[in-house]
Amino acid sequence: MAAITVWGAKGQIAILQEECAELISATARFNRERTGTDPVAEEVADVIVSLMSVINVLDIEEQVKLHMNHKIKRLERRINEISSTV
Repeated sequence: MAAITVWGAKGQIAILQEECAELISATARFNRERTGTDPVAEEVADVIVSLMSVINVLDIEEQVKLHMNHKIKRLERRINEISSTV
């Protein structure tokens, strides 16, 4: 990937941090009804692109998949527990 050559792993992580901060700001503005969904969508896209880059740079795709599966299953359990009490 060209990004690793240009910015290196630490640079890619720094970019991800910046993009996450911008997403936090966009979602805060959205929650205060100061913006619509398009700025949020743009920042989500930036974060996803940056995440994909970091995943590639650190070669952690399989680890991420394992963690995602675990977290999805946990969320499903929690939803089922809450649903059964309602």
